[in-house]
Amino acid sequence: MKRLFLAFFAVAMFGAQVPVLSAPATPAAPETLDPMKVAAARDLLEAMRFKFALAADMKAAASGAEDMLHKIVARKVQDNAQLDAAARTKATAALQKMMPEAVEALEGVFTDPQTSEDISKETARIYARTFSVEELVQIATFYRTPTGQKLLGMSTRIHNESLAYGRQYILRRIDTLVEEMMKNAAPEQPPRKDAK
Repeated sequence: MKRLFLAFFAVAMFGAQVPVLSAPATPAAPETLDPMKVAAARDLLEAMRFKFALAADMKAAASGAEDMLHKIVARKVQDNAQLDAAARTKATAALQKMMPEAVEALEGVFTDPQTSEDISKETARIYARTFSVEELVQIATFYRTPTGQKLLGMSTRIHNESLAYGRQYILRRIDTLVEEMMKNAAPEQPPRKDAK
C-alpha cells in the first residue's frame, strides 16, 4: 500500500519525470565477490558496531523526514516550468493534503528493518571490494581493541568538530576574498581636503 501511495505521490508531484520514485528499480546483478571477503567484511561491520550507528542514522533521518519532504515538494513545485503561478498554488495545496500519508510512508522506509539490512549488505560488499581478507581481519581486530573502541566512540564528535572548523575556516577565507574584491572594485578617491 505504501509503495502504491509513493508511486501515486511521485506521479502527482513530478509526472512521468521520476520513474525511480514510482517503482523500485531492479538492481543490477551484483558482481560475484569472494565469500571469504564478504564474511570478513561483515565481521568488520560487527566490530565497527555498524548496525548500531546505522540505526541511529535511520532514526535521525526518520525524525527529519517531514521537513525533508516539505522542502523537496516545495522545490519541485517551484522548479516545475510547466506550472504557472496558479497551477503551482493548486499543486502545492493538493500535495499538502497528501503530506501526512507521504510522511508516514517515508518514515516507514527509514524504520523498515529491510532498509538497514540492505544497506548493511551493500556496505559489506563495498568493504569486500576495497580490502583483502587479511586487511579486513586486521581492521576488525583493531576496532575490537580499547583504542579502536575509543575511535569508534569519538568518530562522530571528531567529524562534527572538523566540519565546524572547516566551515569557519572557509567563511574567514571567503570574507577575506570579498574584502579584497570590494577594495579592488572601489574607485580610487582623492584625499579629502578637510582631512588632517
